[in-house]
Amino acid sequence: MMRRNSSAGKSLIISKHKSLLFFSSTRLNYQCPQNYNTSDFFIYTLAMTPG
Repeated sequence: MMRRNSSAGKSLIISKHKSLLFFSSTRLNYQCPQNYNTSDFFIYTLAMTPG
């Protein structure tokens, strides 16, 4: 399900399981470590590093 964001961007809202499958796909290859907070994993992976 797609939803338009107030800042004119787009947001994708899917389940945690589907999100983990998407990030661990062969194209992206980001693996969430076992016993790691899934929310923290997504924030760390998606956060932009200044500079």
